[in-house]
Amino acid sequence: MARDITQLLRENVPNVEMVESHEVDNWLDESDWDNVEELGHAVRADRLVLIDLAYFDLYKGKTLYQGTAEVTLTVYDVNDNDAILWERQLGEMLFPQNSAIPVQDKPAKQFEREFIGIIGRQIAEYFYKHDPNADFALDALANR
Repeated sequence: MARDITQLLRENVPNVEMVESHEVDNWLDESDWDNVEELGHAVRADRLVLIDLAYFDLYKGKTLYQGTAEVTLTVYDVNDNDAILWERQLGEMLFPQNSAIPVQDKPAKQFEREFIGIIGRQIAEYFYKHDPNADFALDALANR
């Protein structure tokens, strides 16, 4: 998901410089991840976007796919003692929103990649202008 979001921000936000996710992963493996200021300084970031994925599931029952996730976004200003610049609970994210897909219609890994891509795009769109109607027929795409 981090790679998807990073790519979308690079494509849609002028003059943005993104820290590679492997740099963040390396720091997290070696340090206390709760210290936002240390992480921000270690990767030389001015702003830090924390994506809290509180819940993630691919299934609606045992025989249907319907991805569900609960996400909170928090943006910190690393240069201002980790002041929270912006925070938003995105609530429950569903894919497909109004239906479900029989598990025999596609492999679980394919559905998982599609769902993660949609979550990533919806998160990234909080940071740039986009067509608010782009998800109108998203359920139809789920069944391809």
